[in-house]
Amino acid sequence: MTSIDQGRGAVSPVTGVRGLAPLAALAVAACCTVLPILAHPHLPLTDLPNHIARHAIQAEPGGPLSQFYTVTSKLVPNSAVDLLWRFTGFPGTPERFSQIVLAAYALALIAATMLLSRTVQGRWTAWPAASGLLVFNAPFFWGFENYVVSIPFAIAALAIYLGTEGRPTVQRCALLVPLALALYTMHFFGFAALAIAALGREVQRLLGAGADWKRQLGRGLPLAVPFLVPIGWMLSDILTSPPAPSGSVTQFGGLSSRFELLTASFEAPGRLGGLWLNLLGLAGLVTILGCLFSLRRRCGARLVMAPALIGPAVALAAATLAAPLWLNGVALVHIRLPFVLLTVLLAGTAWTGLTARQARALALWIVLLLVARGVAFERFAADHSAEVQDLVQVLDSLPAGSRLLPLRAAGMERDRRLWHVQAYAVSLRGAFVPTLFQGVHDLQLKKGFETSAHPALFSIDERRLLPGSAERAQTDIPFLEGWQDKFTHALLLDAVPTTLDSHANLTRVDGKGRFTLYRISGSP
Repeated sequence: MTSIDQGRGAVSPVTGVRGLAPLAALAVAACCTVLPILAHPHLPLTDLPNHIARHAIQAEPGGPLSQFYTVTSKLVPNSAVDLLWRFTGFPGTPERFSQIVLAAYALALIAATMLLSRTVQGRWTAWPAASGLLVFNAPFFWGFENYVVSIPFAIAALAIYLGTEGRPTVQRCALLVPLALALYTMHFFGFAALAIAALGREVQRLLGAGADWKRQLGRGLPLAVPFLVPIGWMLSDILTSPPAPSGSVTQFGGLSSRFELLTASFEAPGRLGGLWLNLLGLAGLVTILGCLFSLRRRCGARLVMAPALIGPAVALAAATLAAPLWLNGVALVHIRLPFVLLTVLLAGTAWTGLTARQARALALWIVLLLVARGVAFERFAADHSAEVQDLVQVLDSLPAGSRLLPLRAAGMERDRRLWHVQAYAVSLRGAFVPTLFQGVHDLQLKKGFETSAHPALFSIDERRLLPGSAERAQTDIPFLEGWQDKFTHALLLDAVPTTLDSHANLTRVDGKGRFTLYRISGSP
């Protein structure tokens, strides 16, 4: 077989085989995703403030927070942006750096999808630019910075994997070993996405070899070497490293976690703030799935799947359905692959039988969705950024080097959009907060402070401060024991009726918008 199984899909000329249509599609999709990310200084991504805080500590290893944290030089499989931050010499502020990197991710995801399509289709087409509808996905909104940045590289690596199938195995292995190691260092799940897709392709080739299966097996087995090297690295770390502070829980999750697979390609945080963003994301998902449903048709306007990506797509689909909620202490594993699967399907399909009128209507609809979702994200980011600006003003009243306890008003603890905004106090005021991530990055809490922090918690309900409350009894949070002495200040993240104003140990210092800063009188 040649030209990747002699299966390059038929493409209607009106979808952009020739001319500038693919480039124009890339430009439109990029503008509708990159510009909204760059429009406002503070992005509404749940975990991002924690990553920004870690970058700030990395840039100043001997700073005031060095009494609490150690920045290790050990490479961990969750280091994409961390390493880029270091290798570029800590340019600008960590928040602006993360913003630019995430804007680059948006462009790279679309471009990598189009590159993969070019590899398996044999020509550039405009259709894969619809992957712009997948840029604002659930892992992105959760702020999984290193993970989402690794995915365009995983997709591009898959294009290289498929595009070199005609090369000698030794040459392919020599190329793939550094690619796999680099991707593993960027993020384990980015590496896993490539490994799963590659496995699917090799199984597909083995099943298609017929009577020649032994020869094909002999060709395919050496290609496991590039993936076994990072896996060996991982096993070595597991066997030789101390237990992670975040634990090692593995849990498949209930039925609700399976339903979350349906929203993982677009879900934004917040109770009502992301409503329009989510509705438009749902419209984008329905559009993509509706188009993919045409694969069942045998005539008329329909998508045709490139054979080279059938195996990878099936493998990614199986992994998506089998992914657990928790894996070795890492949460929300199940929401990470759905958008990757959809990008591979977009890359692997091409239109045939479309009339010029149908093509224009489809293109117009996708452009409208891209523009509308871009505007909705910009508005969502504008509202969030304005609130964070209020927080920045409140933090001006926080003494440098303070120890800050983040609190939510009663009943607001599950509103995850603001779970980690207290981490801005780290980058802006050199303050200690108890909710920075530990154990999965190069940041480690020094011994003696284990009871002053939690490796994977968020801002907590104010009622947890009350020793006899039901909320206090529900969860064992070490830093709540003797909190009056562990922290110098408390930050309330909600402008609603609160019991904190009458608390004996708290004195109101400043407030703006929804944020209120208190001094803790029991602190040393």
